[in-house]
Order: sequence, then C-alpha cells, then structure tokens
Amino acid sequence: MVGGALAGEWDAFKRMVSRVMSQGGPNALFKATTLSCIFIEARIKERIRIQFRKTKKTMRGKTGIGAIGHLSSAWAHEVKKHGLNRVTGIVGTWAKHAAIHEYGSAGLPGGAIRPVNVAALTIPIGSKPYPPANILRHQGLTFLKDGIIFFHQRPKKDHKPIPIYVLKQQVRIPANPYIRPTIQRYGPDIQKFLGASIKEIISKGK
Repeated sequence: MVGGALAGEWDAFKRMVSRVMSQGGPNALFKATTLSCIFIEARIKERIRIQFRKTKKTMRGKTGIGAIGHLSSAWAHEVKKHGLNRVTGIVGTWAKHAAIHEYGSAGLPGGAIRPVNVAALTIPIGSKPYPPANILRHQGLTFLKDGIIFFHQRPKKDHKPIPIYVLKQQVRIPANPYIRPTIQRYGPDIQKFLGASIKEIISKGK
C-alpha cells in the first residue's frame, strides 16, 4: 500500500487512470499504461534525488554527482499496442552509468571497474568540480606526482598546487539500487489497481 508523503501523488494517479478507463474506448488501456509509466518514471527520478543527496558533495565525474544530475533526468518511457487487447509499457534510461549505480561493480570481471583504452582511472579528490584531467593537461595546468594529479594556476609561484585526481588501476563501487526498490514498492499496487479497473470496464461492457 502506498502511503506517507506520496499518498497525494498516488491518489492523483488513481483519479487520472479511473477517468481514462471510465471513458472506455480502444485507447483506454494505452492511456492508462502511459500514465503508469509516467508515474513510475517520476518515482525513480524522485528516489535518485533523495538517495544520492548525501553523496553529492563528494561524488562527481562520470560515475559521480556530476552524472547524478544527468541520471535523474535521463529517463523516458515508451508504450506500444500489440493487437486489440495487449499493451506494453517500458521505462528506461540512456545514462551509461545507470547500471553501475544500480548493481555496483560486483558483477563486473574481478568485481571492479578497470581502465579501458587509458592507462589509469582518474578519481576526483574533494568536492570542487574540475574539468577532465586530459583537458587540463593539454592546457599545461596539471602535473603528476606519486599517482596524484595536481592543478596549478598561473602564475605558479602565487598559487599552491591542489590535488584534484588520484590515479587508480581499479575501483570497486557498492550497489546503490534505486530502480528495483521503486518497482517493488509501486509495481504490485499499480498492477492491482489496473487489473481492477479493467475488470470494471469489462463488466460495464465499455
């Protein structure tokens, strides 16, 4: 049962689905499925924003918070009709780092992320964002010492070098699931509600 602060959104969702289904017609199920996908998509985005809020000050880069903002917005849904009585709805993301946050690195070979086509992984240090290491290197703004990339502004004498990246041969990321818990929480309620709505439409002969 959906409750708590989400009760208002859930009630609004049920009202919209009930309105669509009560109107009947050949597109009623298609519209109801679309509303269901929109609801699930919104809940996933909401969970991402809440769940990663505590880590956003220390995480950035392609698997960090710089990408978390992208992750929370890089979602879409697609609904298709198959014949007269079958409709499928898909909610998905095009963010490449979505799976690594959902499942962690445990499923990768050796249970870790390793460099591909580069000598090492560049892991951000601290919370201040910096441009990619290769861009700064081409601009002559970094130097490497003991496996750490330092940033220095010009003129060099007036600024102390700042460590901004550490080089690693592998990184292990724990799973931080946000998709599966969302589906587990709301999926059964949506299926139950849609099923009851369909039965009601059939009984009324719409």
